[in-house]
Amino acid sequence: EVTTCGESAFDSQITIYNGAGSALRAFNDDYIGCTPQSKIYFSPFSVDNYNILLDEYDCADNFGNYMTVTIKLFDTPDPIITIPTVVHVVYNGASQNISDAQILSQIDVLNKDFRRLNPDIFNSFSRHRGFSKDARIEFCLASRDPNGQPTNGITRTSTNHTPFLNDGNNHIKYSALGGKDIWDRDKYLNLWVGALGPTATGGTLLGYANFPGTGTADIDGVVVNYSAFGTIGTATAPSNQGRTTTHEIGHWLDLYHVFQSGCTGTGDEVNDTPFQEDPNFNCPSNPTSCSNNGYGGDMYPNFMDYVDDDCMNMFTFIQNLRMRAAIDGPRSSLKTSIGCETVGLDELNQLDALLSVYPNPSSVGFVSIKIDLNIDQLQNSEFIIYNVLGKEVSSIENCENKFQLNVQGFKSGVYFYKLRLQNGESGGGKLIIN
Repeated sequence: EVTTCGESAFDSQITIYNGAGSALRAFNDDYIGCTPQSKIYFSPFSVDNYNILLDEYDCADNFGNYMTVTIKLFDTPDPIITIPTVVHVVYNGASQNISDAQILSQIDVLNKDFRRLNPDIFNSFSRHRGFSKDARIEFCLASRDPNGQPTNGITRTSTNHTPFLNDGNNHIKYSALGGKDIWDRDKYLNLWVGALGPTATGGTLLGYANFPGTGTADIDGVVVNYSAFGTIGTATAPSNQGRTTTHEIGHWLDLYHVFQSGCTGTGDEVNDTPFQEDPNFNCPSNPTSCSNNGYGGDMYPNFMDYVDDDCMNMFTFIQNLRMRAAIDGPRSSLKTSIGCETVGLDELNQLDALLSVYPNPSSVGFVSIKIDLNIDQLQNSEFIIYNVLGKEVSSIENCENKFQLNVQGFKSGVYFYKLRLQNGESGGGKLIIN
């Protein structure tokens, strides 16, 4: 933290450069809490020597005065939190079944935006840059599913919806309604991607999210239109830089819009964003509302405004504190989730425990098979029965959770059963026919 607050003789402006004097690292023009003096929260990108330039206005009238600059370590960086993420692609037709590469492009955007590593952080007016901060939040596609089995963090579900209507029913979040059931919200950030319907004003809905503590455990997550997800494939300008998902995850981590409550009340409950009367759209030129001249205008580059993707680029220092508070509070279970840990070979044998055959030994014409996996995990699966010589004697494809197998024609003896999943995993056991 660098501050000149408390000095009444000057209206000051702070700029920070790297040791080479070339790269502008941060800038501030009158932190609103100590107008007309300046204050800046500065998070360096790397170990370096940094130079602080202080511009004092109006120096010509203040030759007899001096300035005190205070520099202190404001806080020790929080540990990086990695949030296990699952992307549920719910598609109607091949064009909506977005590619793995498009999904990865969105994860890359999130990891840059929430770590202040996005190159366009320097594209906005320089006065806004001094408010931005690395949230030290990262995202990974889950490596293990809720049953502890390996996954790529992506599910794919075909649907008859064209599109999902914005009617509050959350059909996209329920398999029984043409969508995809949630993975445990205490262990995963759930992102649903599909075709969304029109808004009340006639446009197409880009996305929506649940705030912490709102909604029930079966709907808690983020929904994004397939045309506004990632940076390639179906991503369509002006929503083709992945910022819809950044914005909606901001809500999921307890951030309001910067124009919340307009010019009155508590606004967005963040002290380093100016009050803003209405949302900004497109890519505006220095809009000003709510007499926020202390900031030099609206903070429209903030991820929580409504501007085009390529015009938003920042979260503020206190927005980051608010998101971290959400992770330390109502979403704290995510910090201990092992959803991003790869499944070891010794764990794969757990698949055996998910299979049960009854009765076993059997002397009746049918045995009941139960598999403790969901239907989506059992797509393209195969259940196979072998004799002791290793010869296949029966098989069933695309298994259900529960089914019966006719063993009436089997000879007495020992058999082996195996379940083979689409991802190549397998498990099984022994079946005895009397």
